[in-house]
Formats: sequence, C-alpha cells, structure tokens
Amino acid sequence: MLWNAEEVRKALHEVPGVVKLVLSGHDHAGGFGVDERGLSYLTLNAPLETSLDCWGTLEIYADRIELRGEGAVPSRVIPF
Repeated sequence: MLWNAEEVRKALHEVPGVVKLVLSGHDHAGGFGVDERGLSYLTLNAPLETSLDCWGTLEIYADRIELRGEGAVPSRVIPF
C-alpha cells in the first residue's frame, strides 16, 4: 500500500472515465478489486511463487480489458 494511496486515488478519479484499470505487481497471491467509483485494480501474481509459467497478455477493447493469463496467472475480463 502506498503511503499516499488516498491522494493517488483522488488523482485517478479527477477525470471520470479516463482511467479504466490500475495495474500493479507484485502481490504473492495476486488480487483484484473495484472501488466505489467503479475503477478496477489488478495486482499480478509474483512469478517467484510458482513453478508454472507465469505471464499474461492484456487485450484492450472499447468496453473491456481482457487478461489472457498463462500458468499461474488467471484470465479475466474487466468490463467498463
């Protein structure tokens, strides 16, 4: 967690609809959440925690982002 997380969150919300996804890494287990304004947050799994392949590809569309995960990275669709 950032020491100024609330300040960063406010900046991300200053222009509604512009930021669609906050992507970060790494959390050992990975994580996903949506805040009260509908902004999605995705933390990628730590590749050092698995013996499997661990990578993904983001595909960005007008209405969604798709993560096509491989190995330990789960696939997901993030609608806007």
